[in-house]
Amino acid sequence: MSSFLEEIGKKLSQASQDALEKTKRYAEISKINVKLLEEEEQLEKLYANLGRLYFQLNEKEPEIIYQDLFRAIEGSLQNIAHCQKTINEMKGLKACQSCGEEIAEGAVYCPQCGKILNNEVKELIYRICINCGTVSIGEEECCLNCENPL
Repeated sequence: MSSFLEEIGKKLSQASQDALEKTKRYAEISKINVKLLEEEEQLEKLYANLGRLYFQLNEKEPEIIYQDLFRAIEGSLQNIAHCQKTINEMKGLKACQSCGEEIAEGAVYCPQCGKILNNEVKELIYRICINCGTVSIGEEECCLNCENPL
């Protein structure tokens, strides 16, 4: 009877070790699958960057085999620009003609590059925040940096 129990114990021990090995193998496979997915994503990004660079370098004179793709890309870029313009108009925004920054429709100057946007403005009011020293241009009542009243 003792021999029978020892044999069952050995079989259970072997089955436990086999299960442990399978678990380790599957864990390792999972790690490799994650690495594989990361590499595939990286490869897709590299292909996209290569295609973008090729398009930028050859958009004026694409090779014949790429002309249809170039036209499709140009059409998509125009559609994107139109959608962005429509959204900005709905939000009351426009693009600075100097730097392209999104600014309020009635802005007097671009806060990004400082370009005066309205030719009728001849004099700007400069205010210096006594709290943080930020220079404000225009008629803001509060500092754009620390929101302290000007």
